[in-house]
Amino acid sequence: MCTACSRRPPPRRSNGCEAAGERFSELELNTYASLGPAQVTDDARGAARQLAERLKDRYGCELSEDEVLESPHTFIGTVDALVQKCLMLRERFGLSYIFPIAEPEAFAPIVERLAGR
Repeated sequence: MCTACSRRPPPRRSNGCEAAGERFSELELNTYASLGPAQVTDDARGAARQLAERLKDRYGCELSEDEVLESPHTFIGTVDALVQKCLMLRERFGLSYIFPIAEPEAFAPIVERLAGR
């Protein structure tokens, strides 16, 4: 569970990606909010702190608020922050698909802002 943060970012191309060879550009890479549903909030640090406390209690995994917010498996923040995070994940990890596990209405503004980008 403690691998949920991006402390040590993986290389852009892992062994699996290298095995794809020339077909790599055809792959659709994804992530999902495995640490809990996306939260559109003005209190991202507070929500991240609560999640970090739950992870520590449940799994003994200690993460800072920043590590929770930076994880490719959490989506917590304002609409602007979540749009920027989605763009960063695409750039940093080559992700083309994100499943936020959120109420559609809650994540709709983010999807609208990302459309066509």
